[in-house]
Amino acid sequence: MAKQLVNVGTSGNKGDGDTLRASFTKINSNFTEVYDDIADLKDGVVATNVTGDLTGSVFAQDSTLLVDAVTGKLVASALTGTVPAGVVVWSNISGTPDSLAEYGITDAYTKAQVEQLVAAPGDVKGSIFADDSTLLVDGVNGTIPAANLSGALPALDASALTNIDAANITGSLSGVAVSTADITGYGVFTGTEETFATLTGATGTVTHDCDNGHIFYHTTPAADWTANFTNLGLTAEHATTLSIVIAQGATAYIPSAVEIGGVAQTLLWQGGSAPSGTADGTDVVAFSILNDGGTYVVMGQLVGFS
Repeated sequence: MAKQLVNVGTSGNKGDGDTLRASFTKINSNFTEVYDDIADLKDGVVATNVTGDLTGSVFAQDSTLLVDAVTGKLVASALTGTVPAGVVVWSNISGTPDSLAEYGITDAYTKAQVEQLVAAPGDVKGSIFADDSTLLVDGVNGTIPAANLSGALPALDASALTNIDAANITGSLSGVAVSTADITGYGVFTGTEETFATLTGATGTVTHDCDNGHIFYHTTPAADWTANFTNLGLTAEHATTLSIVIAQGATAYIPSAVEIGGVAQTLLWQGGSAPSGTADGTDVVAFSILNDGGTYVVMGQLVGFS
């Protein structure tokens, strides 16, 4: 119902306004509508026939605050359903984050950190990892792990090598042929030295560990024995010589059989038969060994000294 106004006339007691009954009828109707609307608001319902603006907080039947008239806010905890598109935008949000940490992101690089890693266009500082986390470039030590190299290295010549001397070379070369032409002008050899192992009281099968050298010095042998050469590590189609030096007593004894890694080998003696040692002298028994595609060829000879 629209608000009903009492016609008070054009002047006092002129008689052109509403009668007293009509006036109070309008007043009662207006009061009835206002009271009904207040009751609806108390119950949490806004009457459909209310026009204009409502001022004040709105509460649910359980006294939950829905509209806060003091702060002019809708209570977010009371919202249900989906917020309409366009409502939640940055311009409507106060106190927006201004750092990655305020967004809850802790594992990302900031712009300053990225600029620190990139020294100049095209230059990157730091380590590089493959998809499987393998270290490819060690940014801490400034090295490339050799285990990650694949393919063939480009050919090197003398002009590309600098500061190459014994102090800068570690390990050993295997399967690399070196001729005097390769080393001319790069160093002077003044002689070679080789380690040897001393063994005493030989009898039965005696282990000769080639990791200790290729020369073995025997003292006081007690009988002819089998020389078992271990850790020989001889590559196929390569050859080597193993020497056994024997300080003989009154009765001479020799290594009359050979094993390699515990496997007996056919021993070919110079002249076709096993030699005899030199009593109270010194004998050198040299074994020339070839690895012929996995099969060893063992040849022995004895030279006596007294």
